[in-house]
Amino acid sequence: MEPTKPPIVKTEPEEPMARLQSLEVGEPLHEHADEALRFIEQHQGFTYTPEQDKAVLKKIDRHLMPLLFFSYLFQYMDKSIMAQSVVYGRRQNLGLEGQQYSWCSPLDAKFLNDEEKMVAVERLRDNRTGVANREFKRSQLIEALKDPLVYYNFFFAILVVVPNSGVSFFGTLIIESFGYDAFVSSLLLMPYGAVVCIGLPLAGYITSKHPDTRCINQFASALPAIIGSALVFYLQADNQAGRLAGFYLTGFSNATLPLQFASMNSNTAGHTKRSITNAIMFLGYATGFIIGPQFFLASEAPVYQTGFRTMLITFTLLTAAPVGMYAYLTWQNKTRDAAIMHSGGENIYTENEEFLDLTDREQIHFRYAK
Repeated sequence: MEPTKPPIVKTEPEEPMARLQSLEVGEPLHEHADEALRFIEQHQGFTYTPEQDKAVLKKIDRHLMPLLFFSYLFQYMDKSIMAQSVVYGRRQNLGLEGQQYSWCSPLDAKFLNDEEKMVAVERLRDNRTGVANREFKRSQLIEALKDPLVYYNFFFAILVVVPNSGVSFFGTLIIESFGYDAFVSSLLLMPYGAVVCIGLPLAGYITSKHPDTRCINQFASALPAIIGSALVFYLQADNQAGRLAGFYLTGFSNATLPLQFASMNSNTAGHTKRSITNAIMFLGYATGFIIGPQFFLASEAPVYQTGFRTMLITFTLLTAAPVGMYAYLTWQNKTRDAAIMHSGGENIYTENEEFLDLTDREQIHFRYAK
């Protein structure tokens, strides 16, 4: 028997809400829905306990976390080894001069049974971001290109990566400029890694325990970096301990980027739109890695005035940006609450609309995570 199609609800779009504006009159939403919708309809009436929820989450984590850990480890090793090798003569060995150095789904999860897959899918219902849809939707592409949040993700990635790419490539050289030899400089880079290892899990833990604190945690993570870069730039050259402590403080800013990736995925619905948003943010990430090291001019070694000025400016902007974003997302959510109240409340809800592959702007019930 063919599954019952959800009723199509038509409402007049109210600015700034563009809900359902990309849908033609009478368009069969069911045929263009998320792949999870058919799976849900085959398991009508499914319920699960909190214990099952935790068990499935742990099982997913056991399979995915090792892959993510080693993927990130090798990516970081690629950058940090560059910084370590330069103090041991990499520039001289390769004949590098001037700036040349600066260029160097749950439905398919085989380890889950059908019941566990259903729990995994239902856990995503409140997010309203769906699971997958292989259809390219031009309307979602256009919406992504008009969405200010997409460009915020792009520039936020640049603000994070520009100063931190300088540390990745020139960290050991910066410490060496404080008056230490090559071997000691390598050892003194280890506490910086410890700061990162503390800051990242701490920000993630607080965010997981206290909803709507991502922007607050980004602000708190970026603030020490302003202080740190200012200490390195303004303290006297003979104040090794103070400048070294300032350098370590910049490590806390690394937590801001994972939080932004999480925000991007939570706040972007519609598979095509989310794919475009991901691509644009990674473009910003790559752009930051290209231009960041260029501010550390070889002619300014070992002080790197331009590099640390750039770090100070970008860290300041990085601290201010989440404050503005928190206010913007709060306004967006209040606007949606008012729109629902004006339209008569929950009577405009469509069954399983969370899995119709609608964008965040097309879903009046979508709420942005802050």
